[in-house]
Amino acid sequence: MGSPAHRVTKAIPRVGASIQTALTLLHEGCAYAQDLDLPIWEFAVEVQRLREAQVSNSDLRWLLCKGYAEHAQETTLPSQEGRRFQRTGNLAITDATCLVLTDDGFAFTHELGIVLPVERQDSEVSNSSAASSAAKAKIVWDQDRRTLRVGNEAVKQFRVPAPNQERILSVFQEENWPAHIDDPLPQNGDVDPKRRLHTAINCLNRNQKKSLIRFHGDGSGNGIYWQFVLHDD
Repeated sequence: MGSPAHRVTKAIPRVGASIQTALTLLHEGCAYAQDLDLPIWEFAVEVQRLREAQVSNSDLRWLLCKGYAEHAQETTLPSQEGRRFQRTGNLAITDATCLVLTDDGFAFTHELGIVLPVERQDSEVSNSSAASSAAKAKIVWDQDRRTLRVGNEAVKQFRVPAPNQERILSVFQEENWPAHIDDPLPQNGDVDPKRRLHTAINCLNRNQKKSLIRFHGDGSGNGIYWQFVLHDD
């Protein structure tokens, strides 16, 4: 992972409504897979669903060429458990084509402001006013005080060492809080890295003083993204 000083800032391209629709549907599938801890391809979006939403083949090819999506032909038989796919090495799109969002695509959806709402929880309703203003506030991980803040609000404070959680927060802080980062946890041959990241993400979301920010896996098991928690009254 490069340092912020070596990152090149790219202008966000202006995309049409059909591209935003496609990204929203792919984002939804990825979020479902992450929520259920299933491979992202289990929620690959069928091309027919995208066509029904007025997304053209040219829109899909643009997403593929930009690296925001991947596609494959579904070959699942009724007797098989789990969905099966055959990868496609060209831009051919058939009735059996399905697509998923890539890590770059996930980050792009956040740059465009395409973020799915977080399910409302009764314990978090009292924080809705603070959360509504949080979207305009700055996120800071204060490593010295071991406190995560959104604006002036303390979201999470660590009383005991939590190296995996703190490592994730430190990398987000170093990178100036991008929408997505790759798994920053050091390799440990005795631990499944995807399971370890999943556990760290769950721990980050627990025991928050105020639920203003939530962390999610990116659906691949190899990265993490964040979003503000905004609740409707």
